[in-house]
Amino acid sequence: MLRSFDQFTNFVLENTVERKICASNEDNKFYYADIKLGLYLVRGDSVVLLGEIDEGGSALEQQGYEVSLDEIDRMIKSKQNSDKGHPRQESMWEFNAELL
Repeated sequence: MLRSFDQFTNFVLENTVERKICASNEDNKFYYADIKLGLYLVRGDSVVLLGEIDEGGSALEQQGYEVSLDEIDRMIKSKQNSDKGHPRQESMWEFNAELL
């Protein structure tokens, strides 16, 4: 939640979360876990883009499944291990327009 901002685009965010996402190749589903971060002060010179989110929930929340942080970490490590040795490795953080 945006609590405050100033003329330099510094702003204060409350109840912030970091979302970790992992797409499963086996069942074509998305899994995510939220890490609660709390209160954040963001310097305006580090802001690239700011926008409003849909209150109805993102496409990820509608199509994805929330799991524990331990489960996400296990899935990411498993995916990294299975990708070793392949000639072209795709980043697991690569932008995916379908999530918007």
